[in-house]
Amino acid sequence: MNLLNRTLRTLLPVTVAMLPLVLTTVSTNAEARERAVNRTGPNGLSTQRATSRVRSGDTVTSHSTVTGPKGATTTRDSTGQYDAATGTWNRHTDTTGFKGNTSSTDATVTRTDNGATRDVVHTGVNGGETQVNSSIARTDDGFVKEKTVTGPNGKTVTTDATTVRTDDGVQRDVVKTGPNGNTVTHHTETTVSKE
Repeated sequence: MNLLNRTLRTLLPVTVAMLPLVLTTVSTNAEARERAVNRTGPNGLSTQRATSRVRSGDTVTSHSTVTGPKGATTTRDSTGQYDAATGTWNRHTDTTGFKGNTSSTDATVTRTDNGATRDVVHTGVNGGETQVNSSIARTDDGFVKEKTVTGPNGKTVTTDATTVRTDDGVQRDVVKTGPNGNTVTHHTETTVSKE
């Protein structure tokens, strides 16, 4: 079981990252955090990043500003809300780039009986939409993950991954299907020898 848990964390960082509040209880107390980071490169050029985050009840808002070496800035504003009754986390993010170009992302994460689903719509600077629909579900001996990415041109890429616990380790099979129907498969076996 420990090996399977480690594999979960290693193989599915995106899935883990997409569950900031869905699988936890949101505090009803207000909380505010601020963070400032200054990075200086080998040529003395520096970049600053300032981030503020406020949580109040079931709503989280954040604002971040990155200032480049030449003074140009990019900003990101995000608002998320958790619905405990449905186990759903919704977040909307607006991003403004260094040149003033804007993009937005809407994400919904929903808890299920044995895992979670995640639906994301990203609208790029040119108005094109990219959709990402994914799910993860635990099974008796591991978990399965499915992911479909649909680009602005309507073409899709799907990824199906199955991870199972074996008598002496973990086995993982991945099938990735491209927009033209071509498939790539990966098979990985991890074994643990006990002395």
